[in-house]
Amino acid sequence: MPVCASNDTQALELLQKSIEVNGPFTIELLSGGCSGSEVIKVSASNKSYVVRFWNMQWADYFPQDLACQLIASDAGYGPKVYFSDEVQGVTIMDYYFPEALPEIQLRLQALVNLLKKIHAGPAVPKGVDRAVYLDLLIEELKKIQLFDLEAIRTIKDTVFAATRPTANCVACHRDLHHGNLIYTQGSFLAIDYTWGAMDDPYADLANIAIFNCKTEEEERLLLQLYFGHAPSAKEIARLSLMKLPAKIFYGLEFLGIASASKTNEPITPPAASKAYMDFGRYGGAAPSSTDVLSYAIALLNEVVVYSRSEQYLRDLEETSMIEVMRRKTLQKL
Repeated sequence: MPVCASNDTQALELLQKSIEVNGPFTIELLSGGCSGSEVIKVSASNKSYVVRFWNMQWADYFPQDLACQLIASDAGYGPKVYFSDEVQGVTIMDYYFPEALPEIQLRLQALVNLLKKIHAGPAVPKGVDRAVYLDLLIEELKKIQLFDLEAIRTIKDTVFAATRPTANCVACHRDLHHGNLIYTQGSFLAIDYTWGAMDDPYADLANIAIFNCKTEEEERLLLQLYFGHAPSAKEIARLSLMKLPAKIFYGLEFLGIASASKTNEPITPPAASKAYMDFGRYGGAAPSSTDVLSYAIALLNEVVVYSRSEQYLRDLEETSMIEVMRRKTLQKL
């Protein structure tokens, strides 16, 4: 696949001058995901590197991403970063060949190992407040009129009101779909830290559950592997609730992408399915705008349906009781 000549040349120059790697080189253009970044694989005699040129449309997000990526590099849960230029929006990192995902129990164990490294690792910059960002997306997407986005906002506000008072903030990735994970030699590495922040660890657990767990039993296994004990009712309730703002985030992002790609066409909702679980998965085909719209519809429908269930009310009550007990304890001190 041809590579843009300017970035092709710059990538080779950076390897030679900045980290003193000499050719002969072979180059390959990799997928840059939804960000529009150009990602180039450069192979020397015995090692391969990834040179990423950011889409400068998103330059405001690069300092956060880079800061978190450097922390991940030093802490060992992200690829090693050899070079970065915050002004130009360029990084050079180790390349890892992605392997096929293992069966679910091994996969969840490897993902939990990654989460524990991130959550127990060094603090990262505070990052974007997800609640504020979702409000901005809701205002931007109201014109599409496929969903009652004010109802979606209310669900988001209700969940954060129930969970944030008792959140134990740790370093989080907050965007752990398959496209931001590399499975190699039995372990996962995380890349792309635009949404990296100090946040509730359930924000990452929710991401893992959404894209990997097909059943409630698998979600319980995820929690058991993470906590080292059979999950309590409170832990199960908290995961169920924290999946909602995560689904809202991805649903609105996908809705925006689908809308932008159909600027001159009416948006016709396709049938919803859980096909979003394979988004970004290695070896999968790039999703069409119709695929992306189906992801959005499925995710947001799941949020609405769950919010109308008795289980939602029970989960809110279960989670809110944590805060009630905490306040009672403080009053006794």
